[in-house]
Amino acid sequence: MNNEIEILHRRLEREKAARRQAEHLLEQKSLELFHANQQLQTVAQEQAASLVLLRETANSLLRSVGAPPMDDDRAGTAALTQVVAELVDDRQRLRRDIDRQMFAINQHTIVSILDLDGVIRYVNDRMCEISGYTREELVGMRDDMLNSTEHSTAFYEEIWETLRNGEAWQGEICRRAKYESLYWVSASIVPVLDTQGNPEQYISICTDITLQKSMQDEIRESRLFLQSMTESLGEGVYALDRYGYCRFINHEAERLLGWSLTELSARQMHEVLNFTDPTGTALHGEQDIVATLLDEQREYRSENDTLTAKDGHSFPVSIALVPLIAESRPIGIVAIFQDITERKRSEDRLREATRRAEEASQAKSEFLANMSHEIRTPMNAIIGMTHLALKQPLGDIARNYLQKVDRAAESLRHLINDILDFSKIEAGKLELDDRPYSTIEVFNGISDMLGVQAEEKGLTLRIELNGTLPEVIRGDPLRLSQILINLCNNAIKFTEQGEVTVSADATPDATDANTGMLCITVADTGIGISHEQRDKLFQTFTQADTTTTRRYGGTGLGLA
Repeated sequence: MNNEIEILHRRLEREKAARRQAEHLLEQKSLELFHANQQLQTVAQEQAASLVLLRETANSLLRSVGAPPMDDDRAGTAALTQVVAELVDDRQRLRRDIDRQMFAINQHTIVSILDLDGVIRYVNDRMCEISGYTREELVGMRDDMLNSTEHSTAFYEEIWETLRNGEAWQGEICRRAKYESLYWVSASIVPVLDTQGNPEQYISICTDITLQKSMQDEIRESRLFLQSMTESLGEGVYALDRYGYCRFINHEAERLLGWSLTELSARQMHEVLNFTDPTGTALHGEQDIVATLLDEQREYRSENDTLTAKDGHSFPVSIALVPLIAESRPIGIVAIFQDITERKRSEDRLREATRRAEEASQAKSEFLANMSHEIRTPMNAIIGMTHLALKQPLGDIARNYLQKVDRAAESLRHLINDILDFSKIEAGKLELDDRPYSTIEVFNGISDMLGVQAEEKGLTLRIELNGTLPEVIRGDPLRLSQILINLCNNAIKFTEQGEVTVSADATPDATDANTGMLCITVADTGIGISHEQRDKLFQTFTQADTTTTRRYGGTGLGLA
C-alpha cells in the first residue's frame, strides 16, 4: 500500500515538475510570439507604406504616358508588379529608341548645350569632330570663342537677344575651328524654359553646310563669269528653261527688248517677244520653236527672223538657239541674238546698187552684142582691102607699110572679137548651134589656120586623133573651133621652141550609145604657168603677170 502511495507521489511530483516546465516554456514562447507579432506588424506597415508609394509612383508614370491611373481596389501587389514591369519595359524600349536617335544625330548633327552665360556645358562627338577640339577643351569654353569674322557684332547680338526673349533662332553661321579653318552650319538654337518661362539653358542643333556654301560660291562665281562673258559679247543673250520661261538675260538683251528678268521670269519668253519665222508667222503654242528644238535636240540659226520689243516695235535679228543638254536630257535653251537693222539697210542699199550696176552692165553688154555687126563690118573691110592691096605689085616700102597695117588690123580684129563674144555671153545673146558636123574637118581647119603661124615661130603643130573619136558628132562646130583656136593661139604665143600638140578621143556613155564624152587636150612646151596663177586661168582680163602682158600682149579674155 505504502509502496503504491509512494509511486503515486513520485508520479505526481514528476507531473508537477513537467507542468512547471511547460508553463515556463509557454511563458517564453508567448513572449517570443509577442515580439514576433510586433515585428510582423512593423513589416506589414512598411510593406503597406511601400505599396502606397509604389502605387503612387506607378500612377504618376501612367499619367506621364497618358494612361489612366490604377484604382485602389485593383492596386494589389500582383497588379502593381505587372504595371511596373510593363513600365520598365517601356522605359528600356524608350531608352533604346533615344540611344538610336542620339546615334543618328551624332552621325550628322552638331549638338551643344550652353548655359545662360554662353558657356558650353555639353557637346556631342560631331561637334568635336568639326571644330577640331576635344570634348574636354570645349566643355567650359565660351561659345563665342568659335565665332568667325564673317559676321558683324550686331549679328551675334541679335541672336542672343532672340534667345533671351525665350524665342528660337534659326540661320546660317560661319564658325572658326581650332586650327583657324572656317566651316558653315545651318543652326537652330532653342532656349529651354523653366516653369516661369525663363531660359535655363540653350540647345544648339546644327548641320554642316560647308560643302553647300562652297558650291554656292562656285555657282555665284560661275554666274558672275557668265554674266561678264555675255556682257563682253556685245550681243543679246537669254536662257530659257524647258518650259520656255526666262531664267537669265544679259544687259544687252534687256536694252534691245526693253524687258527685265523679273518681268520675263513669269511669262513664256517667245510669246512675249512675238518671235516670228522668215515668213512672218508667229511661233507659239504647239508651234513654239523652243519646244521643237528641245524635242529634236537640234540648233536653230537664222538671219531673217524678227523679235518684238516691249514698246511694240519689231526689229530683224541674227539669232542662234542652242539646246542645253544635261545627262542626255534637254533642260533649256540659250539664245544669242543681234539687232541687224543697220545690216539689213546696208544690204538693201548694196542690193539696189548691185541691181543698178547689173542693169548698166547689161545695157553695155546688150549694146556691144547688138553693135557687133556694125563694129566688125568696117574692120573686115580694112583687113580685106589690105589683103587685096598686098596682092598688087608694090614697092618694098609700100608693102612694108601695108604688112604692118595688116598685122595691126588682125590683132585689132582678134581683140574686138574677144570683147564682142564675151559681151554676147554676158548679155545672154550667144546661141549655140546643134547640128551634125565632121570632127575631121574641125581639126583640119585648126591645122590649116594655125599651122603657118606655128611654122613662122619654128614650132611643130601636131594633131593626134584617137581611133575612138567618131567621124560625126552633134554640136556647134564654130564655137568648138573658136575654143580650140584660142587655146592653140595661147600655146603658140607662149611657146618659143618645141611643139604644140592637140589630141582628141571620145568615151561612149555606158547607158546610151548615141552620147559620150569628147576629151580634147592642148599641150605645149612653152613657159607654162605657176600653181599660184592657175586659179586665175578663167578670170576675165587676167594674165599671169604684167610682164606677160608687156611681152606677149592680149586681153586676158581668150580662156574666159
